[in-house]
Amino acid sequence: MQETQTPGAAVAIVKGDSVIFLEGFGVRDTKSQTPVDVHTVFRIGSLSKGFAGILTGILVQDGMMEWNQTVQDCYPGFVLRDEKQASRMQIRHLLSHTTGLPYHAFTNLIEMGYDTRRIVENYFPRAPLSGREGEVFSYQNAAFCVIEPVMEASAHQTYDELLSGRIFKPAHMVDASCNFQSMQQSENKCLPHFWTGNYFNPEPISNLYYNSAAAGGVN
Repeated sequence: MQETQTPGAAVAIVKGDSVIFLEGFGVRDTKSQTPVDVHTVFRIGSLSKGFAGILTGILVQDGMMEWNQTVQDCYPGFVLRDEKQASRMQIRHLLSHTTGLPYHAFTNLIEMGYDTRRIVENYFPRAPLSGREGEVFSYQNAAFCVIEPVMEASAHQTYDELLSGRIFKPAHMVDASCNFQSMQQSENKCLPHFWTGNYFNPEPISNLYYNSAAAGGVN
């Protein structure tokens, strides 16, 4: 942290089923100099994708979904330029970034505030495919988030409810959430910072990516 002038960080070490080290370092805001503690909430960005994978595994374990289940089986509105490829697409392809869509397809629309269904149903059919499903790795945000309506149809709960009920609460993650309102209301949160060339300066938390929680909306 000293070498990079990183404002703040939180460290947790888990061994087996026990937390053996938990501590906050630095500050959550370089202007207020308020210290980071063990309850300080950070936006974790694309590390949110790991939660989506674990949550899918829990639902598979509980018999609500299958890794090789087709996306259209749960979400008939899923479409691609190649209708046959869309019909073959499986849940595992969404989570492994192997849908065949080009790199970061329609991430710009997420950043414009579009929801997943609007992007999928109105824009996916326009995108050229860079390969067959399962053959080409190409990092995604919008396509990854298709797992949300798939889960919601399978479990009859919202993605937010599933994350909370299946992961956050059982793991006693009392400060965790995946929506903008919760982050805004938290009095103990770390602000994002940008490098000015000489030091890190705090900026407000954006509401971007809470419309794509599976890809980047976990706090």
